[in-house]
Amino acid sequence: MEQISRLTPRVGLCAPAEDSSTKWGRRLCDHVWPTSFGRDKTHERWTSASVASLARRQAAVLYPVVLLGIAILFARSHFLTFAQASPAVDFEAFPLLQYETSSAGMSKAAPVMLGAWGSSALNGALAAATVIVADSGQQSEGPGGEGQAPDEKLLEHPLLQQQLRSLSKKNIYIFRATHVPVALVDALLDRAQNVLLLLPPRAPEETGESGALDEAQVSEAERKRVYALEQRLITRFSAGACVFAFETPELATLYEELREQQTRFLANPNSLYANSLLPAFLYKGLAPTVSIQRGPLPPSHFAAGLQSASRLSAPLQGRNVFAWLPGRRPQEGGAAPTIAIVAHYDAFAAVPHLAFGAEGNGSGVAALMELARIFSRLYSGADQEDSQSAKAGSREPGNYSLLFLLADAGAADFAGAAQWLAKTEPRILESITYVLCLDDIAASPQLYLHTAKKYKEPRVRKLLQSLETAFVQSDLLLTLDPRKIVVQTPPKPFWAHEHFTMKKVIAGTLSSKPHGGGLWVRSSILDQNSSAKSRENLLRVVGALAEGLAHFVYEVDDFSVNIIEGSNRPLASFLHSWLSLASRSPRFYAFRQADKNAAKRNQTHAPSGAFADELHARLEKLVPSAQSQTFSLPASGTVFTYEPPMFLSVIETRPVLFDILCLFAAVAYCFTIYYSIVGWHFVLPAISNLTASVGALVAGAGHERPSRKAA
Repeated sequence: MEQISRLTPRVGLCAPAEDSSTKWGRRLCDHVWPTSFGRDKTHERWTSASVASLARRQAAVLYPVVLLGIAILFARSHFLTFAQASPAVDFEAFPLLQYETSSAGMSKAAPVMLGAWGSSALNGALAAATVIVADSGQQSEGPGGEGQAPDEKLLEHPLLQQQLRSLSKKNIYIFRATHVPVALVDALLDRAQNVLLLLPPRAPEETGESGALDEAQVSEAERKRVYALEQRLITRFSAGACVFAFETPELATLYEELREQQTRFLANPNSLYANSLLPAFLYKGLAPTVSIQRGPLPPSHFAAGLQSASRLSAPLQGRNVFAWLPGRRPQEGGAAPTIAIVAHYDAFAAVPHLAFGAEGNGSGVAALMELARIFSRLYSGADQEDSQSAKAGSREPGNYSLLFLLADAGAADFAGAAQWLAKTEPRILESITYVLCLDDIAASPQLYLHTAKKYKEPRVRKLLQSLETAFVQSDLLLTLDPRKIVVQTPPKPFWAHEHFTMKKVIAGTLSSKPHGGGLWVRSSILDQNSSAKSRENLLRVVGALAEGLAHFVYEVDDFSVNIIEGSNRPLASFLHSWLSLASRSPRFYAFRQADKNAAKRNQTHAPSGAFADELHARLEKLVPSAQSQTFSLPASGTVFTYEPPMFLSVIETRPVLFDILCLFAAVAYCFTIYYSIVGWHFVLPAISNLTASVGALVAGAGHERPSRKAA
């Protein structure tokens, strides 16, 4: 102790200020300095014992690191399923329609919420899972397939009941939309579960239809199943999330792995951790879980930055595009009578961002644009010098004016056609002889002309006879289907021609659909691309329409004379280009303005808004008198909620128990390092005293029990 007092004073903890107690400084130095980091401060030199002490402490620090490395190597070789993580998969998903509607004549009643309203659940991580249906091979045949169990009996199967009873609240169940029974999706949504439905893969880039659904992979039975699923989803309320995504190889692999895992679990609940050396409860608490979570959209996406839904309560904006080809004035004076060709260019689907409507009504739009091209050349006499049509006198305008009307808001009970009628002068409506509406005309060579009744007006009968003759020559079937219109307030037409009929204008709708029911009933999410057969049918239908109309407007009764020939024949490339554009342009009228606003904020272009602009620009080149007519639709009966597309990520998550164990491991590691440096002789006495105290308490409690019994 005398040596310490003779040392040179130091700055720090062992060199207290002059007014401090010398006795206090000596005690502290006795405890700390002689053993701090193995250096003997009393002799100012390193001793051999100090070097050995430092080596032991370094070994104590490195020991946990080495032990952790050995544990990881052991886990990778013996716990492969436990240690490996699934690779992350990012994909774009599209939410189901959300809307509020009120019954007709009950404006004061509370609106009914329909569609899926639980997309916010995807903001957190949801464990991916699936449900196995008994006899899935038979179930996949679709409605009407042999051996398919009725939906009401499907949920009674014990295997399915077992899975439904064990549902978790934070799962998202993945299915193929073409195979999943409607009753199963209904049961999951009734339990507020979340559902991800995989659509067939998109067409490869080499087909020229990149971005559209691959038609070759969808059978007719699968189409019927998806159609039934759509109709059910948009007519019910779902508290959980329901989103659609195109199947990719990564998502297909994930789905098959989930099916295999669920199948093994149903066969033997212990099979998932049978090969693990960990106890079952510990394996469940530590094993990784494949989850799906919503992430931000890429910066290049037109809706980048949008995460929340918005209610579209403001009036919706619509736009009609139309053009006139004036006919030859009659000798008695006045304007020439008019034949109107009408097609709605918007589309509908249960998923608004996938409302491409390639055939309904992309085929009608393509046919109208091709008819405008053909008759603009006929009426102007372009390239007709050597054709039979020139000999037939078709180098000048026909005896009828032609009106080409591309109407908007067909999904809103054909409100675009109604708005055009409301804003058109009565004298123009009186000049219209017939209105031919085109709606989904390429699906089949059998077509139907839906009208309110059989008209006896001579010019109308002659027009229909010309069309029927031209259809027969093109090996097409045309059937007249007169159906009485049900007049109600507000109007709920099944076809666009009903608006014209209610205005006392003779009209009919040409379609491959035998029955009506409104655009919501006839549309499908799978109508994203036209097949080769549909394109062939469309070419024949347009040729028959052009030939029949040409014979009528030029009053040529001899059908051995081909008016539509040469460069005026329908061009397959022209039709195909419009069908391809429709396959890349979602056209749900209610979302068009919201898409434009989102794209404007991101300085990009929304595909839904560019389609109408392209229609006007191309129609104006064909018929210079093309015009646009804008209108507003009040959101009174139906109010939609706009939700942008989602960008989902497949991630790997761990249970809470794993985080707790990691926390304890980190604390223990820090504890080991700290006391390896400071010294265990501070800790061991405290642990010994604590153990002795606990033992004394236990022993005292044991002695008290016999004494109480004796008393």
